[in-house]
Amino acid sequence: MASEGLERSVAGGSWLFLSNIINSLFGLAFWLVIVRLVGADAVGIAGAVVSAGGVASILASAGLGVAIAREVAAHGGEALGLSLLVGLMLGGIGLILGLLLGGGLEFGVSSLWSGAFAFLAVLSQALLGVLMGLERFRALFLIGFIGNLARLLLGIGLAVIGLGVLAPIFGYLALPLVGAILGLVAVTNSLNRLKADWVRVGSFLSLVASNYPFVLGGQILYMLGVYAFALVSGEALATGVLYISMTITMALAAVPGSLLSASLPIATRRGDDPFSDLQRLGLALLAPLSAGIIVAPSHVLGLLNPELVEGGPVLTLLIISLAPFTILMGVIMRLNKMGARSSLALLGLARLLTMLVLVVPLAEFLGTLGAALAFLVANIVPLPLASRHMDGAFVILVKTWGILATSSLILGWLPMKYLGVPWPLASSLSVLGGLILVHLSSLARLGELFQALKVAVHEISGQHV
Repeated sequence: MASEGLERSVAGGSWLFLSNIINSLFGLAFWLVIVRLVGADAVGIAGAVVSAGGVASILASAGLGVAIAREVAAHGGEALGLSLLVGLMLGGIGLILGLLLGGGLEFGVSSLWSGAFAFLAVLSQALLGVLMGLERFRALFLIGFIGNLARLLLGIGLAVIGLGVLAPIFGYLALPLVGAILGLVAVTNSLNRLKADWVRVGSFLSLVASNYPFVLGGQILYMLGVYAFALVSGEALATGVLYISMTITMALAAVPGSLLSASLPIATRRGDDPFSDLQRLGLALLAPLSAGIIVAPSHVLGLLNPELVEGGPVLTLLIISLAPFTILMGVIMRLNKMGARSSLALLGLARLLTMLVLVVPLAEFLGTLGAALAFLVANIVPLPLASRHMDGAFVILVKTWGILATSSLILGWLPMKYLGVPWPLASSLSVLGGLILVHLSSLARLGELFQALKVAVHEISGQHV
């Protein structure tokens, strides 16, 4: 490929993407069974409880994982001790916030579970961030696989024996618990280099703080948005629709996100700059997949449960948001590699403030659709700032949205609407058409995509390209 950093990022990103695929497949299997065993209302309640814990962990530690990955990649053992200590401290803060936020829900479920989830999520994030910085991508995949398996088996098992809403809650608790335990075991070999360079504590915390607004803004709808919507609406079913729609959206976001996440420690260590190419390749893979879902979003949600079909427009808006989100993420990774703290903070604040201003009033006025619209607008507003750090950002955005619209509308929705084409076939046509349009628009050549796939396959199979 074009550079060693680009090839290594694709290789490392393959493990992260495979981990996200496993997470998504296990997650979908989990909800597919859970929603049928305990009902959509219970899923909404469990989603709100988990979201309360997620909100707490995000409020306590947003930006921690990215900062740890960058600092460990740049400074090795000098950042290990500080990373683990800060993880424990922020985990304690997350625990307290989780108890407070969980207590604000009126679903009759103990706030203890929200607090426990928050603490474990922060600790797990810190340990997995260390592994990311050490480029231990295979270990990250194995930990994710085991954690997801534990979530699936425990959650479904408890649902079968009749624990109701507690089944999905305990299942979700298993995921960060396993991640924290196995993450600690995985970094044990690096503890001989354990140091705490207190001279760097200010620089470390400032990098965490600089990433805080963007990471918080990225999770504010998935966790805080679901929690806020639960408080505003008090409707368990609508909360469940938003939560499941965001889960599907984040699964798609993993396509470009895995490549860009892997690129940070690799580029930091090697002084490379693969971010623009990875951003383009990620969107070239994302656009056809997104088109395949946008053709029939209600049908996709209906596969999980017929009660979720009303969330089709919500899922569509969230998926449209992924193109600007990916562009912003590419810029954020480049700025982290550069250590450009002020630019990181400014870009993140623009996104976060937009989301905070819009999410509650739009959710009150338009329900779940308003919450999704707030997410879309919040990803568009910072683009003028982001374009100063990544040439051609708007051109890439226009190409991606054009591919998405053309392949989903002309090749999918119109044949399904007027020719009676079954939705699975219409969806497949949209994906195929999207790939052709990716090539014709020069967003990425098919040869580039095949080369990236070759690198990924050889990496996972243990061979060399």
